[in-house]
Amino acid sequence: MDTISNALKVPELSSAPSDPPAGYQAIYAKTDNKLYVRTAAGVEIELTNVAGGGLSEAKALMISSLRI
Repeated sequence: MDTISNALKVPELSSAPSDPPAGYQAIYAKTDNKLYVRTAAGVEIELTNVAGGGLSEAKALMISSLRI
């Protein structure tokens, strides 16, 4: 497994990127200062909405399966 040992710098986008290829997900930041994942199916999931005790199981599973 590859490891990121430094900060990952992500430029802010004014809109969501196009859908990534099958088997991949895109991580991006938008100008609302929030971090998102976009699936190959075109689903956008906000990762920074952690009110109430942290990431949901679905978001945690999504993050654990990311291929970048």
